[in-house]
Amino acid sequence: MRNYLEELSRLKDLFGFDPSLIEQGSDQWHMLRWAVFTASNAKHLLSTKRGSKGIVYGTDYVIAPPSTVGRKTYMESLVAMIASPHIPDDIGAKPLQWGKDNEPLARDAYEALTFNTVEELPFIYKDKSMRAGSSPDGMVSAINGGLELKSPWSRTVYIQFASQDKIKHEERHQCQFNMWCNDLDMWHVAKFDPRMINCKKLHMVEVERDKAAMAMFDEAMGKFTEEMDVMLDRMGMTFGQQWQQPTINY
Repeated sequence: MRNYLEELSRLKDLFGFDPSLIEQGSDQWHMLRWAVFTASNAKHLLSTKRGSKGIVYGTDYVIAPPSTVGRKTYMESLVAMIASPHIPDDIGAKPLQWGKDNEPLARDAYEALTFNTVEELPFIYKDKSMRAGSSPDGMVSAINGGLELKSPWSRTVYIQFASQDKIKHEERHQCQFNMWCNDLDMWHVAKFDPRMINCKKLHMVEVERDKAAMAMFDEAMGKFTEEMDVMLDRMGMTFGQQWQQPTINY
């Protein structure tokens, strides 16, 4: 497994602080991922083939064309971040806050279930270009992989997952993108609901690295980056400018 903290520490001259020492959710964390394509948005690179109900990369999942609305809108949002690097206040919606409040409990429950030790990291870049990255909920050296923790606001969502191993398409893409960024072999998806009384509170599903998905992300991110650079050039900007001036809250 790569030494992610050492990689981050090397960037302290760029950011003016040591990125290996910060916490997820902090202003500094927002700076690390500002205008970077993140794993939670991997869904914008791929789409499900019309009429398909499967989960096979290259067959059921295909590369999203440039005209896809979500892909185009996300690219524009990244360009806007470079144009105006202002960190927004966190949205305090109940479902989001519920997830944040329960993440430490979910992590403890995962460690108790699997006997795996979870290492928390602030952010990981795919490579030195810093165009793509992820904020894993945990790194698990025992599986040469990582962890995606979720605490659904809806009890029904938890039951669907726990009773059917039901992973949403966007969650599957997020796991594969994480492994693509981090050069890892396995990702555990664990969902936790402390309100469960008569059944287990945490359920976990394994997602293995998919070679076809890795090749698709190679191609899709290459195209995305090229198109984004064209848009930036038209605006008289380049990637990296967002870190050449201080970001501010508003």
